[in-house]
Amino acid sequence: MQRFIRKTWPHILAWCFALAYLVLAPGAYAHFFVHDGQALDTGAQLSGRTRKFQSNIDGISLYDQRGIYQIVGWGFLTMSNALPVEDYERQVVLASAERNYVFTATPVKRSDVTAYFSELGVNLNLSGFSSLIYAFAVEPGTYKIKLVFKNPDRQEKYIDTGRCLTRTPNYLVLEEDGSKKCKD
Repeated sequence: MQRFIRKTWPHILAWCFALAYLVLAPGAYAHFFVHDGQALDTGAQLSGRTRKFQSNIDGISLYDQRGIYQIVGWGFLTMSNALPVEDYERQVVLASAERNYVFTATPVKRSDVTAYFSELGVNLNLSGFSSLIYAFAVEPGTYKIKLVFKNPDRQEKYIDTGRCLTRTPNYLVLEEDGSKKCKD
């Protein structure tokens, strides 16, 4: 028996290292090497919902071969014209019943939105946004896409864009507008 153990312990040790690598490597890779598209918060509670807004999710595309996607759209609040669009900090939230993932949103110039909503008499050039999402930082499932608006006083309002995306085992897929998966 001792002879068997003496002969096989290097193989057993090698298998243990291989299994540990298989289990730990993806998480370690995401933690140490992927910085773009990581969630700012995974347990955020949303409060301050408003229905006074306009928004659209234009699309989602693969940004980087490592599994980083870029979601692009526009949105603004219609509650008051006193605070310009560029004064709001925006975040994209992927929300499900179990968890909310919060991602930073970078302002994008959208003069087409200003032209379309010209009757409002507001400069909406910076109403566009772009957000990077690392697919493997999100658990598989379907998530509603919400936008959080923070004014300079750090008061928050959030909107439900009416769109959702599904995290499959390998991809992020934007569901069609009006999809049953996006309904309450």
